[in-house]
Amino acid sequence: MATSGKSTTMTAAILVLAALVAVAHLRPAEASTLTVFTGPGCSGKTKDVNYVCGCYDISGYQGGYHFVFTEGQKAYLHRSYNCGDAHPRLLHKENRDCYSTGFKSVMMKSNILNLLSFLRSYELSSGQKINALKSSFILSPKAPASLVKRISLLTGFQQQKGMMRYLGVPIRFGRARVADYKSLIDKINAKIVSWKSKFLSQAGRVTLINSVLSSIPIYTAAATSIPKSVIKYIEKACARFLWNGTDGGRRRHWIPWDAIQRPILEGGLHIKSLWHIQIALVTKELWNIYNGSTLWATYARTRFKFDRGMHCSRSIPHGMPKAVFAAAQEAVRNNSRWIIGDGRSVDFLNNIWIGQGPLSDILSSPYTGPPITVREAIQNANHPVHLLLPSANLLRDISLSNHDDCCVWTATPSGSFSTSSAYNILSQHGVIRKPFARLWHHSFYRRAAFFCWKLLHRAIPVDSRISELGLLHRAIPVDSRISELDVPLVSRCSCCISPTSEDLNHLFLTSDLASSLWTWIAPILEVNVSDLDNITTRFWYILRKCNTSNPSGFISLYSVMLLIWEVWRARCLMRFEGKRTSFCRITHSIRFMVSSSLKIQTFKSGISDQHLKNLHDFGYFPSIKEITVHLVRWSPPVSGLVLHVNGASKGNPGPCGGGGCIRDSSGKLIFAFAHFYGVGGSLMAEVRAMCDGLRLASDYGFPLKTICSDSMILVNSFNSNKSPSWDCLRWWRAAQSLIDISYTQVVHIFGQANQVADALANVGCKNTSNQLFFSSSSLPRECKGPLTMDRSRIPSLRLG
Repeated sequence: MATSGKSTTMTAAILVLAALVAVAHLRPAEASTLTVFTGPGCSGKTKDVNYVCGCYDISGYQGGYHFVFTEGQKAYLHRSYNCGDAHPRLLHKENRDCYSTGFKSVMMKSNILNLLSFLRSYELSSGQKINALKSSFILSPKAPASLVKRISLLTGFQQQKGMMRYLGVPIRFGRARVADYKSLIDKINAKIVSWKSKFLSQAGRVTLINSVLSSIPIYTAAATSIPKSVIKYIEKACARFLWNGTDGGRRRHWIPWDAIQRPILEGGLHIKSLWHIQIALVTKELWNIYNGSTLWATYARTRFKFDRGMHCSRSIPHGMPKAVFAAAQEAVRNNSRWIIGDGRSVDFLNNIWIGQGPLSDILSSPYTGPPITVREAIQNANHPVHLLLPSANLLRDISLSNHDDCCVWTATPSGSFSTSSAYNILSQHGVIRKPFARLWHHSFYRRAAFFCWKLLHRAIPVDSRISELGLLHRAIPVDSRISELDVPLVSRCSCCISPTSEDLNHLFLTSDLASSLWTWIAPILEVNVSDLDNITTRFWYILRKCNTSNPSGFISLYSVMLLIWEVWRARCLMRFEGKRTSFCRITHSIRFMVSSSLKIQTFKSGISDQHLKNLHDFGYFPSIKEITVHLVRWSPPVSGLVLHVNGASKGNPGPCGGGGCIRDSSGKLIFAFAHFYGVGGSLMAEVRAMCDGLRLASDYGFPLKTICSDSMILVNSFNSNKSPSWDCLRWWRAAQSLIDISYTQVVHIFGQANQVADALANVGCKNTSNQLFFSSSSLPRECKGPLTMDRSRIPSLRLG
């Protein structure tokens, strides 16, 4: 740090000492390590060492010590420092008011001795010994030699110059440099060099990039922020490995790398983006800070002043790019939601707990009062904040419970945070096209699938739009595509006997070889494609129409993919080796590949007899699961009352409702209800129907012995005491409490034995109102039929 010319020698020494970084390692015999840093800065100014995150990593501080505690030292820190409070032996009394958290001192000789005293206290309390020979410290480059010598004499540590590593993570005073990550780059380059000598297809290279190359930087990215220039270099190395040949020669990259990194359903290969991985890992750290109860989370919330609205009022940790922090914080805000319990922990205005955003965004004027919780706002109807709400009825249906408030991660059904869900949120930015998933069926030949993906890349699934694009931006380097790049070339199709110009449509549709293969395969195709004269349009149409879950769609799609692949192989074999592949050899290869895949497939749905005969003529014998018929009838309870509940959603999500009925051991209807729940999914309707049924039974004094539902997910959730989804947690908690109080048993039944409740749920969806029924005669007409069948013990058919 720079000082004025009037600064004294002692002041300059203090400023230099403030840049000290001392790293103390345990002896090799010990299982854990303790790392101690002293951070640069003084007079209340903040300048941290490069951001290092990890369990109990206290990475922020106000110009003082920086400690990284492992699991073994957590208890000691709790006893001695009480979640980050300064230790009296380390701090002078006049400096204690300068602390927010962490450790801060004037860093004179006595303070270095206090640091050593702390290390000795740690040795006595933990039984672990500090090895001074393996310990080091880092000073500012401007530090005089006399100061270095003085610190070495006091501590016994050696000076560390430049960058150092802690658990393999590069740490440097100041901004990180590309050279600090040379070892990471060397690891990736070494892997690529070892693979170059092997004959790998592009499909195999994609697998290696996804499973190996994309995994190498994750450990480093989880601990520190990798510079963007290093990320770009790694991605370029992966792109060269994908497109270049085994001879090391450079090849044209026909598809942009950012398009390759898109998810499968967006037309990409789902190769992980290291930039998005880094943001997802920081998102995980922020989520743990906001919602964690660990010592490190408590410290970080205090150090960086994270408020209830998930805002950081102080600067971000040094070494973390602002773009990474901003993207991670936005991901946490947009995908966090509070489920109201007692309302004590939820900020009424800044947290998202009702609607799609915080209430502060819809106030009629800014609120200038102190922070207010949901509990305070609901219990105090005269609070000034009520006058700022857009509607007086906004809080009418909000009720508090005895449960704790719960912050959920909305990107997962369970509400629990996962790094993969955070990555999926960050990486999705295009149009979802579900047919792309069929291209990568686990039974399909991967090289053929990759080739067809290149054929379809950048093609929009609308015929007119595909025709407008013509052959531009295609990934198959046929003669016409090369000519568009101003490369002089005399074109001749290698799959025709007579000289013909080669382009995509001619090669794969109208060439001598292709036309013969399309005629041969036509009888087993599930769709008619004879009128589609564009290869991209034809293949996309087949991909969109063929369902791989039935044998007809599976064989049709796979046969076309192999046809396109074999035409390309025959074309390359003729062009580069002068060998012509016979028609019989190609058809035999297609038959063999399809038959091999059918041996490991079992289909649940069948096909028509005529189509099955055509498949047998080709030598295809798909395995179809036999359909068994079961008789299911409703059985009354042996004793007591039984509650049957069900939910329905028209669209899932869509208009939803729930219904239920209570019957005795004789089959007599005691009570029934049909409720409308607005817009939601089927699972939410099931949970709300369960909750309403239990509440109504309690209100009207019906002692239940058994509850029946045809939702296995719902029944298992109560048996395992875990909510099936975060969006129904509110009603699930209420239902669980009523079940625990009444000691009621929740059992699963087939839908054929739950038809009365199913009919009542459909009535709730249809009438969009809440209805109660106290006799069988008052039931709607559509519910009386199933009730009569249950009384008569008439069985229903169940296929399975």
